[in-house]
Amino acid sequence: MTHMNGMQSVATKQTGVALAMALVVLVILTILGVSSMKSSSLELKMAAGIQDNTMAFQAAESGLVNAFRSVTLDPNQTVTSTYSPGSAINVVTDTTFGEFSAMQKTDKPSSKVNYRYANFTQKATATSPGGAKVVLHQGVRQIVNK
Repeated sequence: MTHMNGMQSVATKQTGVALAMALVVLVILTILGVSSMKSSSLELKMAAGIQDNTMAFQAAESGLVNAFRSVTLDPNQTVTSTYSPGSAINVVTDTTFGEFSAMQKTDKPSSKVNYRYANFTQKATATSPGGAKVVLHQGVRQIVNK
């Protein structure tokens, strides 16, 4: 130790302060790193859930289109059809009869046809591999001559 007029030097008073400051900074950086990793992991899970839900929604829409094109509308029975657009997604579509509309008449002189509508409901339920479930409904009308 060197003494100048009975005072200790500045170097001897600061022993260990640099190490303590470095440890405090290291702890702060570690906490920031861990919180960013947790945030990134959560964002990844949220993005996967949104993607899963979107795939199920699109599959349900495809199931409705497929059922609309392929199902014969019958007022006497409920028709259930299955559709699998790929990626282990399954779509079940139920087509059920609702009611007949009132008789409609045309007043055109060239066409004197009486008709009514048969109203149906189609419900598509799609389930994705990740567990997302989407249910879509659509109404379908069929013209019936009677």
